[in-house]
Amino acid sequence: MRILHVADTHLGYSAYHKVASNGLNQREMDVYDAFEQFIDYAIETKPDLILHCGDLFDTVRPTNRAITFVIQQLLRLSEEEIPIIIISGNHETPKLRETGSVFRIFEHIKGVYPVYKGKYEKMEFGDAIIHSIPHCHTGEDLKKALESVEMSERHHNIEMLHVGIMGIKEFRTGDFNEQVIPNGYLKPDFSYIALGHYHKSIEVSKNAYYAGSTEHFSFKEAGEEKGFFEVEINGGVKKKFIPLKVRPMIDMGVIDCSSLSSEEITKKTVSYTHLRAHETRHDLVCRLLLE
Repeated sequence: MRILHVADTHLGYSAYHKVASNGLNQREMDVYDAFEQFIDYAIETKPDLILHCGDLFDTVRPTNRAITFVIQQLLRLSEEEIPIIIISGNHETPKLRETGSVFRIFEHIKGVYPVYKGKYEKMEFGDAIIHSIPHCHTGEDLKKALESVEMSERHHNIEMLHVGIMGIKEFRTGDFNEQVIPNGYLKPDFSYIALGHYHKSIEVSKNAYYAGSTEHFSFKEAGEEKGFFEVEINGGVKKKFIPLKVRPMIDMGVIDCSSLSSEEITKKTVSYTHLRAHETRHDLVCRLLLE
């Protein structure tokens, strides 16, 4: 069985007031482009299943543009008969249950399985059982969901979570509405645990991995490669990180401005930015710390 594990696409995100040629925010367009690259790869390689581990959208109430874009991309998968499970993350889960979820609009798209009701759900695909736990409304709800997982002895058991992890190493963002669990909940009985929430692609335990985000969303992520995992489960588990072509994000460090005029500061900043852009042969998202 071949699976694509992706997370934290944050569609609808925008920043920095840079306008693209179509009049829209440049960073918003970058985020759409990264997701479309992922969908292109899926259609080209035809995985058995896609797991999206939360924060598909950047907000609880995404714009019409973001919703339209997502539906267009999910319909492309549906037409190719590539199933996708999408669990809700903290960014798109409303704090009040009565608010409702944007994920309801996906329920009528063939092959799209949204999991967003704050409880554990399991689904069977071929020789695998997918144990899906979305972002929950309370820590108690999350604990109940984790403890209600029913393992199957006849299948590969794969778990999906959107959480921070605490233990010997900690994987958390300090984000609003964040939920964090002890690493003891990452049971070794699972063939694979697909994680979302932490934006860096990294191994948490021998069977648990964060795919990371598909674009850069803060300068804490400067210099990180962005992409997703391709996972082969056939007796054992083999995984491969698939990088996406995204705009580099570089933290350029400190410029000593103590003896410079405002005009000299601007000139030096622009010069340094152009130099780094030439080195990468790409437009940059960059930050300079001026002292």
